Amino acid sequence: MSETIIKVDHVRKTYRNYKSNFQKLRHMLILSGAGEKNRVLKDVSFEIKKGEKVAIFGYAHGGKSTLMHIIAGIIRPEAGTVEVKGKPEVMFDYRLGVEPSLSALDNYEVHAKLLGWSRAQIKERQKEIFQAAGLSKMKDIPLKNCPKGSATRLGFVIETMDMKDFFLVDERMTFGNNKINERYLERFAKLVTPEMTLVMAANDFKYTRQFCDRGIVLHDGVIVFDGPYEEAYQYHKGHPQHKSSKTAVEVVEEAAEDYDDDEVI
Repeated sequence: MSETIIKVDHVRKTYRNYKSNFQKLRHMLILSGAGEKNRVLKDVSFEIKKGEKVAIFGYAHGGKSTLMHIIAGIIRPEAGTVEVKGKPEVMFDYRLGVEPSLSALDNYEVHAKLLGWSRAQIKERQKEIFQAAGLSKMKDIPLKNCPKGSATRLGFVIETMDMKDFFLVDERMTFGNNKINERYLERFAKLVTPEMTLVMAANDFKYTRQFCDRGIVLHDGVIVFDGPYEEAYQYHKGHPQHKSSKTAVEVVEEAAEDYDDDEVI
């Protein structure tokens, strides 16, 4: 019987919506009841076994990103428990920490040092990484002057140099034009093995269908379906009523999700 890698047990998470920054500051300083409570995850439970490839479906702001961040240990649930065996490779947003005014090469070296690579590893891997990222001729150009998506591609290639057997992947799976997407998917496909545990927040079904065989559908903070991928996809696709109105905090989150590379580099 396969080992359980992720166990989510009755997890809940609530945020507060504030009408103004003053209201938020007041709550932080005096812990008042200001702000409307928005329970993003209401009661979520499931298990993922070693080697499973699982897509988390849900319309925008349905709780899937919050759930992914809780599994990754980035944020804590307010109630319930999450048990994770092993340390996952978290593939959320590689543009974080990028310095646009620095060259692609300088950004590469900083990123690699943060990962603990030795000077010898940084030098040895440089050519392969820049070829895979499509930046071989742009190493000395500031990232802000490189083509759209350069920071994301460079970060992805760096992070996937050391293969791991446990991946959490954000729903942002687009990297510019189709040619770049194909290069990314080809590299990612080589990383995915039968033994690997993979969890993907599902937005573009073309990509998740290629890798996942199980789907979990989130709606309004609860799981409404958990089963084979195609059945989960059809359930999600066939229930447009699951689209709910947006709260103030969701509008902010949507703006973050729509954050474009052009705003960073």
